[in-house]
Amino acid sequence: MPAARNRTILAAALGVLALLAAAAARADDCDPMSDLNDKAKSLRADGKLDKAQRIVDKILKARSDDFRANYTAALLQIDASGTDAAKHLAGIKRLEALETTLPQQDPACAKKRNLYGVYNMVGVEYYNIGDLASAERNFERGYANRDKLGDGTNARLFDNMGLVAFKRGDYVCAHALFEKSNGTKRTPETDAHLKLVNTVLSSAKDKRTCDMSRYDNLKP
Repeated sequence: MPAARNRTILAAALGVLALLAAAAARADDCDPMSDLNDKAKSLRADGKLDKAQRIVDKILKARSDDFRANYTAALLQIDASGTDAAKHLAGIKRLEALETTLPQQDPACAKKRNLYGVYNMVGVEYYNIGDLASAERNFERGYANRDKLGDGTNARLFDNMGLVAFKRGDYVCAHALFEKSNGTKRTPETDAHLKLVNTVLSSAKDKRTCDMSRYDNLKP
């Protein structure tokens, strides 16, 4: 076979492989607007809310169902609410609405991008406004989907559930949840929470244990 023809066949084969690789990369791309989403997230973290909002608006104009852009948009709405309780709650509701879109997400992509962490964030926002029932409901939804969350998010989720239990006076389950959080990913916060609840339990000489099946049997 002539060398020129060999080179032609090889080039064609390499071209096909390149196309297949590109297609595979696109198929694995769970966040097509990742660069812009990352930039908006970073700007929000730096307090540059107007710039973050402009980027989010740009993403949503091109992809109105972009999960991360909608997530950041809801957080920006909460940020901008200030002392207006009604606007703050509207932002939380906007964030909570994203939970209903989770079943429509590709499972592998949802896990890769930690999209189920929205349950924890919604719970945090409800906890911050003193709505413990709504906070607990969302934390428990997150717990039921803990297999889809990264260790860091799970640690925060378990710790937040412990805070709700502590707030309700259920110190034995608060202790169990703080321990679970610390065992997942130890942080200064969970160390402090464990120290606090241990002080409460030891001073009361409380020997009860928490029935974790109440959480482990939660269904997604």
